[in-house]
Amino acid sequence: MQKFKNSEIQNLKRLRLFSIGFLVTINILIIGFLAYVSYQVFESRDLKGSFIASVFPTLFGIQLVLAAAFSPLIFIISKRFRSAIREIRDLNADFTLLYQNYINMIGRPFPVIPKFLISQKGLFIFKNFRTHLLAPESISKIEIERVNLGRFGKKCHISFYEGNQFKTKITYDSTYPEESDFLTDHIHLINRDIIIQ
Repeated sequence: MQKFKNSEIQNLKRLRLFSIGFLVTINILIIGFLAYVSYQVFESRDLKGSFIASVFPTLFGIQLVLAAAFSPLIFIISKRFRSAIREIRDLNADFTLLYQNYINMIGRPFPVIPKFLISQKGLFIFKNFRTHLLAPESISKIEIERVNLGRFGKKCHISFYEGNQFKTKITYDSTYPEESDFLTDHIHLINRDIIIQ
């Protein structure tokens, strides 16, 4: 079990590094391309003065705009991966085996952050801006809605309720995702009284 957990955590760390590295590479390529084009224009016009002094303010302004665009994305990626890795690391042996079964069932080509994680602490829902923890005794109802949008695709919405109050929702881009079947088959491990509609 520990070997699987360590392998999964390492794979998620690599994916996080790749995702952030991809965004940084895009940023460098954009600035590099603009610097190259600016240099070509500078040389063709035979301008006097320093190339760096003439293009630095423009490139610096563009870099600030790119940083404003990419920094929130990097923050969201880091935060989401950090919370998922922390909760996978904290799984006990039984729930690690359950998570391993989940990974084997969905047959993913590369590691991804699960949208939900059944744990001894409860049910974790990993969102971009927040990780929801639904305590086992607090989950009263799970509502599954399958929507066919015609040409625009298919969706499966899984809504979670505490009492009669809506808490959060997971959306999949298929009508019958394997993840929803896994959730409905195994949610009874943390709460036998959940109503599934």
